[in-house]
Amino acid sequence: MIIKILGLLDLISATILLFGELLPNRALFYAGMYLCIKGFFFGRMGDIASWIDLLVGVYVFAFAIFNLEFGMLTIVALIYLYQKALFSFV
Repeated sequence: MIIKILGLLDLISATILLFGELLPNRALFYAGMYLCIKGFFFGRMGDIASWIDLLVGVYVFAFAIFNLEFGMLTIVALIYLYQKALFSFV
């Protein structure tokens, strides 16, 4: 059950990143905070994918705070988050 909830939150975070230019920075900030907390918590248990979540969360923070967006990096982050959400529902 928890995997589906985390997958849904990953899906929401990816959608927020996709529409980041249109949404308020607060939404990006919360999505980045979620990814960083989740990545740090599960990364301490040795999960490599969670460390990638932490990196994506830092990128989302940079996008929210400093308005730094790199097109290819955003696409890679979106693909990663969407596929992770998809696998959690399967």
